[in-house]
Amino acid sequence: MKYLIIKDTNIVSSERSKGINRELYKISRPSPDVNDVTLYQYEEIKHPITDERAIVFNDNDEIQVGQNPNVTKLKELVSANATPIEQDQLEQYIISQQGNRIVFKNIIPSSVTIKTFEEMELDGWFVINEEI
Repeated sequence: MKYLIIKDTNIVSSERSKGINRELYKISRPSPDVNDVTLYQYEEIKHPITDERAIVFNDNDEIQVGQNPNVTKLKELVSANATPIEQDQLEQYIISQQGNRIVFKNIIPSSVTIKTFEEMELDGWFVINEEI
């Protein structure tokens, strides 16, 4: 497992994380079915003290790109971590892959922090409740 850290910007971490996660789901489902029971692509975890969020993923995770995906909102949400060139490349890449699968880690901006389980554990993301 890897953890994509979502930092506060002009939008708090919890809202950015939900927004990014929702927009990633919409890439695969540009026209969601009314019977869909989920709105998000990935699991999200919350830091117990700082309230920061992280999106949980695996290195080999793929996202099916649906027809006519709209990445405008995703570009806005990642703008704090991506240069305008990276944002344009993200949009062009996703649109060029309609009907195909993309590897999630390949669309993560270079300035985003990704941590391993061990790093997350050291940073206090996981609380262990021990009974005596």
